[in-house]
Amino acid sequence: DGWLRGEQMQINMNSGTGRASSATGFFNAYNFHLAGEEIERLAQDHYVIRRGFFTTCDGAVPDWKFGSSRVDVTVGGFAHARHVKFYLRDIPVLYLPYLAYPVKTERESGFLMPMFGYSADRGMQISLAYYQVLADNQDATLYLDHFSDMGLGTGLQYRYIFGRDNVGEANLYYI
Repeated sequence: DGWLRGEQMQINMNSGTGRASSATGFFNAYNFHLAGEEIERLAQDHYVIRRGFFTTCDGAVPDWKFGSSRVDVTVGGFAHARHVKFYLRDIPVLYLPYLAYPVKTERESGFLMPMFGYSADRGMQISLAYYQVLADNQDATLYLDHFSDMGLGTGLQYRYIFGRDNVGEANLYYI
């Protein structure tokens, strides 16, 4: 479920492999956007992006993206890249020697990216979160935050879907 566009394409109709130059693509199930000077499909679920980027952010100019000279993407697995630049809009702000980014078909439990920040009211902040899949229709996120001016904060967010008109969320937080 998605699309691939390019200025020029070569496709092997028997194997389903091919390559597109000056290409963009989108996988609906993951909200995964990719673009590059060349995108090559090596197998049904394996792509290589050359001199390009990927993001899950919508928009003509995404708010963030990862760029690299070569990105190996396995749908249902990971996008692997070396010598990666992280961009905010079109401005490179961070270099990473290696990146493995999930392009999973199923939700998975695990730690989320830590967040850092500062505010005049709370001071320096570091936030850690753990995401837990409870069932196909339920999940929870546990939070542990440290604020230099306020102390320790803990939280729980629970979400569920029990039918078309039965969707809900509960949030608890304590400092």
